[in-house]
Formats: sequence, C-alpha cells, structure tokens
Amino acid sequence: MKYFLHLAYKGTAYQGWQRQPNALGIQEVIEQAMSTILREKISLRACGRTDAGVHAQQFFAHFIIEKKLPNHFPYRINSMLPKDIVIYDLIEVAKEADAQKDAIKRRYDYFFYVKKNVFFAPFSVVYEEENPRIDLMKKAVSQLVDAKDFYSFCLRPKNYAHTHCQIYSANLWYEETTGKFHFQIEANRFLQGMIRLLIGRIMEIGRGVISLEEWTAYLQDQQPLRFRTPALAQGLFLSKVEYPYLKSEEIKKPSRLFFLSEI
Repeated sequence: MKYFLHLAYKGTAYQGWQRQPNALGIQEVIEQAMSTILREKISLRACGRTDAGVHAQQFFAHFIIEKKLPNHFPYRINSMLPKDIVIYDLIEVAKEADAQKDAIKRRYDYFFYVKKNVFFAPFSVVYEEENPRIDLMKKAVSQLVDAKDFYSFCLRPKNYAHTHCQIYSANLWYEETTGKFHFQIEANRFLQGMIRLLIGRIMEIGRGVISLEEWTAYLQDQQPLRFRTPALAQGLFLSKVEYPYLKSEEIKKPSRLFFLSEI
C-alpha cells in the first residue's frame, strides 16, 4: 500500500528537507521515527526540497509498506517527533501516485520587514530601509507571470534539463504601519534557490541598487546574475501543494503551526 504523509515543519534547526550525510534534515528525523514504530526501514519521497532554514506550512511525502499500519499511526509518529515537525494526516493513495512528480502547483510565501519587528523574527527577515521604492518593486513582481525561463534565478541551472517554469500568480503586499512585505508566488515548479534569488533582486530594486530595466533583462535574456546572494531563508514558507487527485476538502485542515496571517 502507498500513503501520503501530510505534514508541516519549522525549518530553523535543520539543513533542509533532504537526508544528508553530515547534517540533520527533516526527512531523516521522520524516517527514523516511522522506522522505529513500524520496525522496518521506511524511505520517504517528498513533493520537493526546501533549503536550510526554510519552513513548510504544507508538505507531502509518500511511502510504501506491505503490512497494516498500527492504530492511531499519525498520533504515534507525532509523539516521537520534535515539536517543530508535525504530521497532520495519513492519506492512502493509488500505487501509481507520486508525491514529487504528481504535484501540479506549489505556492510559496516570503515575509520581510523594513522596520524592525522583534516578535516574528523566527519567521521573517528584517531589511531596514527608510523609503523603499514600493511601486517599482510591485511592477517587477507583476512581470513574473509573463516570464518563462528562470535561468538567471537558479543557483545551479546546469543541473536541470531546462529552466522553464509556469508562474500562475505573483503578488507583493505592503503594510505601511508595520513595514511588512508579503511576497507570494505560485508555479508548477521552482528551481534551486529561485525564490530567494528573486526576492533578493526585488529588494535591490526597492533600494535603487538595480533598475527595473535590469530586472526585465534578467527575465528575458537568461544571463547569470551579477550578484547571486539569495535572500535569507527564515522568511520563506512552502505554504501549499496541489495534486489533481487530492481535493482540498478531503485534506484535514491542520491546527495552525505557523501563523502566516499574523507574521
């Protein structure tokens, strides 16, 4: 039988999702807990990877097992997991289902402030700036839905057969009273480092470091960035993953682990 795990995690203490030989990843922690309960080696295949320090409000991974699962399995896993990882649900799926290949849409949210805020530090980033050019930043974001090739915004483009992505939506909201920016983007796929590189350049537009014309050229010409420093990881969340055969009303709604609307 094949199952999807519906989970979430705070990524601060981990070197990303992926199991690694010399660092702790979320995958390793969950696999160890499951293997202990089920008394056999469990391997997870996930909907994607997140970088070190990145959080996931919604995440899916699948595994295969022949024997019957014990009663209250999600509860038993959660009792063994640290407080920054939670299993929301266990969903039986067809044997052909694949958590990585079948995902048709992914949504990420990024939060940052231009005024210091001490309350949401673990889940957002502060880039102090007195007069950010908000209109230019929003214009830059609006161009993303028409862009097709994100070669310029990939840390290792040669690792991919192609760097094309279909952007379904991209938005940037700003609250003047708090100085909070909220960037949200939905696409069929994302490349390594892509969102944090995009955010970094959008911030530079706000500071006047690069022009809107330079930004447009990067989106059109597929040239390597002059500066390839990504925005900090702590403000980034994988917030939604969609599958053609999983309807939203069929997925248990979690008690919120991360208060995205309050960041």
